[in-house]
Amino acid sequence: MSEHVDYWNSLGWSDPFSSAQFSERQNAYARARGRDDIYTPQMIVDGHEEFVGNDWDEAVGAVSRAGQKAKAWLDVTRISSDGTNLRLHVRMNPIPGRASGEVAEMYLAITENNLSTKVASGENKGRQLAHTGVVRKLNRIGHADTGKIFDAEPSIRLDRRWKLSDLRILVFAQERQSRRILAASIVSVLSQ
Repeated sequence: MSEHVDYWNSLGWSDPFSSAQFSERQNAYARARGRDDIYTPQMIVDGHEEFVGNDWDEAVGAVSRAGQKAKAWLDVTRISSDGTNLRLHVRMNPIPGRASGEVAEMYLAITENNLSTKVASGENKGRQLAHTGVVRKLNRIGHADTGKIFDAEPSIRLDRRWKLSDLRILVFAQERQSRRILAASIVSVLSQ
C-alpha cells in the first residue's frame, strides 16, 4: 500500500493522492516505535519494520521475513458490484499469538495501480512519477474479538474516475498499539 502523506503539500505543489489520514498513520507508526522521526520515502513492513523506502535490498529482506510469520486466515469475496458500489464478504479466523490487551482493528483499503503525477515544484520538479498501490480509500470496518471469527459485509462506493481494472481491495487486521499486521488479503475489484 502506498499511503501518500500531505505534509509536503505546502512546498508549492500538492500531491493529488495525499491525505492527512496517511500523515497521521505515519505518526502512529512512529509513536508505536517510541520515536518521533518520520520521513519520506519511508517503508513499513508488517507494521513494525521500517527503513528508507528506496532501499531495494532492505525491502526484499523485510518482506521475506514478514512472509515467514504466521498470520490468521482471512478471506475477501465480492458479493455484488455495479461499477459504483461494491459489497464484500470478509471472514477471518481467530488470530493466533495476539498480544495481551491489544485490539485488532480491521481495515479495508482500495488501492489503484498505474497512476502517475507530474511534479510541479520541490526536489522532483519536472519529473513524471509512477505510482503503484496508491491508497484511494482506507476505512476501519470493525475489530476482531479475541478467540472469535470476524465476519462482515462492508460496502464501498467507488469513484467513477478510478480505473476498475487497476483497483485492488486489501483487507487487513492490525494491532492498534503495536501496529503489527495480523492478517491480510488482497483481491482485484473485477475478480469473480
